[in-house]
Order: sequence, then structure tokens, then C-alpha cells
Amino acid sequence: MEPVTAPIPPQQPRRRRIPRAAVVIVIVVALLAVLAVAAVAVGKRLAAQNTDAKAEVRTATIERTSLAAGMVLTGTLGYGDPRDLGGAGGVVTKLPEAGAIVEAGSVLMEVDGRPVFVGTGPMPLWREIKPGLVGPDVAALRAALAALGIDAGTPGNATYDNALSVGIAELYSRGGYEPPAALAAGGEEYQTAADAVKNAERSYADAQLALTAAKKQGPGKVDLLAANNSVEAAERALAAARAGDSGEALTNAREALDLAKAQRTEMLAPKDTSAEQTAWTEALAQLARAQGDLAAVPADDPDAKRAAEDALAAAGSAVTVTKAALDQASRGPSDAEKLQLESAVNQAQRAFDAAERGDMGAAVREAKEGLKLARAQRQALKEPTDVSSAELAVTSAHEDLATARKTLAEAGLNTVGPRDVLIVPAQTIRVDQVKAKLGLPADGAIISWTETVLYGRVDLTEAQRSRVSAGTPVTVTLPSGAELTAVVGDISNTSTNPETFEMIPARARIDIEDQSALADIGLATITVSLIENKAEDTLVVPVTALMALAEGGYCVELEDGTLVGVEVGLVADTRAEVRSPNLSEGQKVVIP
Repeated sequence: MEPVTAPIPPQQPRRRRIPRAAVVIVIVVALLAVLAVAAVAVGKRLAAQNTDAKAEVRTATIERTSLAAGMVLTGTLGYGDPRDLGGAGGVVTKLPEAGAIVEAGSVLMEVDGRPVFVGTGPMPLWREIKPGLVGPDVAALRAALAALGIDAGTPGNATYDNALSVGIAELYSRGGYEPPAALAAGGEEYQTAADAVKNAERSYADAQLALTAAKKQGPGKVDLLAANNSVEAAERALAAARAGDSGEALTNAREALDLAKAQRTEMLAPKDTSAEQTAWTEALAQLARAQGDLAAVPADDPDAKRAAEDALAAAGSAVTVTKAALDQASRGPSDAEKLQLESAVNQAQRAFDAAERGDMGAAVREAKEGLKLARAQRQALKEPTDVSSAELAVTSAHEDLATARKTLAEAGLNTVGPRDVLIVPAQTIRVDQVKAKLGLPADGAIISWTETVLYGRVDLTEAQRSRVSAGTPVTVTLPSGAELTAVVGDISNTSTNPETFEMIPARARIDIEDQSALADIGLATITVSLIENKAEDTLVVPVTALMALAEGGYCVELEDGTLVGVEVGLVADTRAEVRSPNLSEGQKVVIP
């Protein structure tokens, strides 16, 4: 219905002050009426004096009261525009009824036999809130739980933690449901994580055994003996060269050269790893037998299964240890060691050549270098075995174990997502329409909801929109005639429907505090009276008592015929506010 504008009946003076937001409006139509009536009145008055001076005179009493002017708008009561809540998969197994009131923290429906809770907050969930997640939705879930009185950790913390998991468990416990982690403990994902921990523990133990075995590996006695012989030969060659005995120097130099060549040949020759290869092969065979034994264990014999698993773990460790021993035995000299062997041979050759020439000075120098290299080679053999690769394997296995344990711990934490908790910007919602169907997928809009508070809504023209502001007090008249105090809430501007391109008028929300008075009314039509201008404790006369003066302005005529000039103020409901020091309450004015 098109809103109409009408004056408001006068009210008795009240002590409350008019809100500063009240709009002062000059009622143009009323003032024009004043001019017309006043002019006609003067004309009629003069005519009456000329024709019948003794005609009966009508009068009205000057009152001191309040005068108000404003708008009267027609609107409706409602819960507001419905908003949809969307599902996130699964099969609908329980639904609410239309009109149901659901508080935050309560179960709205069930999907796959699991609860879908309602939470309150400005941000809905759009992904699974789980360990390792950081984001505003994590903080939103924490805040929604806190709004229910649930301790979910530090407010504003946007990182998933154990405190949030505990808070989620409390939400489910309050609703009478098993928390997600309790169900996950018997699930496939949890069991996979538990198996991964066991495997990682075995790998870590195997790596430690391999490292221990590698540390026990060292140079053989033959290698050390050869190194000692090389050093002694170099020492003799140097002594002979220093003594100037060319024959002895040549003999010793030849011996040192032969030893250096023999050591090079020995170090570069393929290693005999047949024993280590046999041990590793036998370990692999034992592992295969242990795997077969485990597969043959009856499913209903847990003790036999555990024994078979232990045997399998021992066989796996044996494979690891024997393989490490094989790798160590197969290891040849490094590039640096090969270079050192070649340098020793070359140095011994130069010492021999110098002794053969009889150049004792050069023989001494070369013998010193040869002795230095021989001692370096012997020292290298005495150095601890390089176990860096085995140590790296232990470190890697330890990291894998830590990761597996973390994954298992996380599998025991509580997680929720958009299919579990629907966060809405309200503490309590009213189910407006149920759109989902039992037994069908919970996709798309599952319900529409509104707030639970009834409020008025009036459409406004552009002219009216400019005269209304949020916070303005109004009076709501119900169909029964009862009047309620209310206040203007949010006001929307004129807009266009993006789908139909229809014009949507500006609308004002009318907030009514006394909801109990609306309990049995429902979605009814209401009248909203808005005071725009008001004059309190002022002198008021009928509009028809005003007369226009020829020189401009207005006057009223008292009973004794005295004309009193007045200043006209607010005009409303055929009455006008007049101001004059020569008028007082109770005096009579003539109505022409």
C-alpha cells in the first residue's frame, strides 16, 4: 500500500525533549490554507459588519498545549528477509521443522547421522579446521565456541591448537554426541597413521644398528702392516741418502718404490665381499619367510599376529645391518685416497731416480717427501672410519619417525568443517523454510532462516527517505488499535534487483522493544506514525481564527473586537501555533 502523509493529533504537553534528529518541516499546504482561510475570513467579516452588525459571533478558546506534525506510514510486521544456509555434502538424516527456533550451540540437523551445529559469528567456515591450519576461519571457530561459554584457547588465535580441539570436543559432548576424534580412532586413517609410526620406529632402529656396524669397520691388519713397511722403507732411504751411501740409498729407494706400487695395487684391487654378500642374501630370505608367516596368521589370533610382526621386524633389522656391512666392505678408495696413492708412487719414483743418478742432495729431498707421504697414508688408515652416510641415515630416520608420530597425534585431534558447524550472524535463528530432503545429498541450500525478532518494515518514497533517519522514535499502531513505542532502525536506499531489474524502494526497519505485545499477532499490517516537528507548551488557535493583514502578516480578533497581530508557528491538524505577548491561555478569539 502506498504510504500516506497525515498530521498527528495533538498531544498533552510532556516534559521529555524532542530528539535532535526530528526534522523541522514547514507544512506548505497548511500555510496556504491559512492564507486562504484568513483572507476569506476578513472578507466575510467586513461583509458581516456592513450587513448585520448584530449577527451571532462564533469564538474559540486559546489553548496552551503541544502541537505535532509528521508522517503516517503503512507497513508490515515480519522477521526480515530469509537467508539460505548451504550444505557441504553427505546424506541428510534428520531435519528441523519450519518455524523452529534454534539457539547457537544447538543441533540444527544431522548429516550421515552426525550433528550439524549452529554457531554465532560474522564469518562462516569454508574448509576443514584441522591441525596445521592458520587463518581467520580458525579464529572465527574459536570465537563461536567462546560465545557458548566453551574455553577454546586464546581469543583471536588464528592457529589450530590442542585447546581448540578440546573446545570442539566440548561442543559435541554438550550435544550428546561422540567427538570427531573418538570416531576417528577406529577409522582407517587413524590405523594407517599408527602403522606408519611402527614402521618408522623400526627404520630408526635399523639405521642405528647400521651406524653401530659402520663404526666397527676399520682398516685391516694387512693394510696397516703395509703402511708401516712403507714408512720404515722411506726412513731407511732417507738415512742412506743423508749418509751419502749411494748404493744403500739406491737399494732403499727401490724398496720404497716397490712398496708404494704394491700398496696402490692392493688398494685399487676389487674387494672380496663374498662373506658379506652371503650374509645379506640369507637375511633377505629370512625376511621373505617372516612376511609369509605374518600373512598366514589367522585374523582372529592377535597374539600370533604380534609374534609374527615382531619376527618380521627382527628380520628387517637383519637385512639393514647386513646390507650396511656389505656396502662398507665394497667401498673402494675415495678420489682423494687414489690421488694420495698415486702421489706416493710418483714421489718414490723421483727418489729412486735421484739415487740412481748419484745425486745425493736430490735423493735426500725426495726421500724426505716420500717419508712424509708414507706417514700421511699410515695416519689416514688410523683415522676413524667415515660413517657420515650412516649418520645421515639415522638423522633421516629420526625425522621420519617424528613426522609419523605427529601425524598420529593429529589424527587423534578433533576437526570440524562447514558440514559440521554453520556459523551465522545471530545468536538465535528461526527456521523459515526447510529446503533439503531426508535421504538426499546435503548440497545447495538446505534451509532458509530469519532472525527471531519481529519488526516493522515500511517502504519509503525518495521524498520520505530524506525525512527519515535512524534512531528516530515512532509510534506503531497494531490492527487492534494498541499503540507501541518503537524506533527507526536500519534504512536501505532505493536499489535494483540484479536478476529482475525491478526497482526496490527504500525501506526502513522499525525496531519494537516490547516483543511480548507481538506474540499473537504474527505477520500483520501496521501503521507507523513519525513525528517530524513539535511545539510544546505553546498557545494554539484554530487555523480559521487567523486573518491576513493588508500590510502583511496575520492577526486574530478577540471577543471585544480587538485585532492582535501574531507570529504563526507550527500548523498541524487544522490548528496553528501563535505567538504574541498580548495573548494568553483562555482568551476567546473570533472564528469568522
